[in-house]
Amino acid sequence: MTIDARNMSPEQLVTPAQSFTLISASANAIQITRSIYVGGSGTVDWTDAEGHAEAGVPVFAGSTIAVQITKVTALNGGAVLYAMR
Repeated sequence: MTIDARNMSPEQLVTPAQSFTLISASANAIQITRSIYVGGSGTVDWTDAEGHAEAGVPVFAGSTIAVQITKVTALNGGAVLYAMR
C-alpha cells in the first residue's frame, strides 16, 4: 500500500506509522515514506514525492523528519535512515 499524505485527512496524518524499514542507498525508487527516522548522523541525497532531488541534506541521529521521499541515492558520513510508513 502506498501512503501519500497529500491525499490524507488530518485525522489520518496524526495516526502512528504502521511500519519501520531500513533504507539503503540505491538508484531505484522506494515505496513512498510517511516520515524518516535517523539512526545515524551524516548527509543524505534523496528525491521527494514531488520529484525534487536534494543532495547533501544533513541528518542527525535520533531525529524524525516529516518528509515523503521516493528515492535515496546516497548515505554519507554514517547516515542510517529508516522509512516510517
